[in-house]
Amino acid sequence: MTDYKGLLIWAVEVVTFVSSAFGGFLTRIAPPDQTGASYAVGIVSFLLLIVLLIVSAVGRRTTRKSKFKLWVIAGVCCLAMAIPAAFLYAAELDRYTYWYPPEKPVARHVQAPAADLTDLAKDYVGRNPGDSSAAELERNLPSDQIWHKEAVARANRILLVTYLWLVLTLATAVFCLIEANAFGWRRGNRPTGKEPGPGAWPTPQS
Repeated sequence: MTDYKGLLIWAVEVVTFVSSAFGGFLTRIAPPDQTGASYAVGIVSFLLLIVLLIVSAVGRRTTRKSKFKLWVIAGVCCLAMAIPAAFLYAAELDRYTYWYPPEKPVARHVQAPAADLTDLAKDYVGRNPGDSSAAELERNLPSDQIWHKEAVARANRILLVTYLWLVLTLATAVFCLIEANAFGWRRGNRPTGKEPGPGAWPTPQS
């Protein structure tokens, strides 16, 4: 009988490694907690796990040389989708977040466009034009009364969607290209080290 527990442990370890690689970069660039970032990071982990298992399952049943090109193409296509996502997410993060507190920034908070300021916030800006930044507004007004709730919710959705787009395409590109490289390992053209099992991934014990 297949050791499903061993397979799951292995897959979780791979996803954890990918998520924590490069100093936990993917986790550190996650949207602020106001967007439900903990939920987003958790969903991303499950989606990465599913993608890994799909790629691994297909790779284990792939032996023809022609499949090598398909894995490379799939990896390159995912990379091509990840590149615009990287620039778009960075732009949206700058657009819809700000650092707080202003004198010693320690965390990003979500903001909406200036056009979506509430009447209370507009009145404050009119009386204090020098304190019109998002951080100053939060310092002097209730944080839930600076922008219209619908606008903040829209900003949250944009940040979450672009983050998911970036992480999933990057990770899928990595998984596909590892499968492509596994063909070279199986043919003996591999770097020094332990050769992986069928597919790019180790085979859990039965």
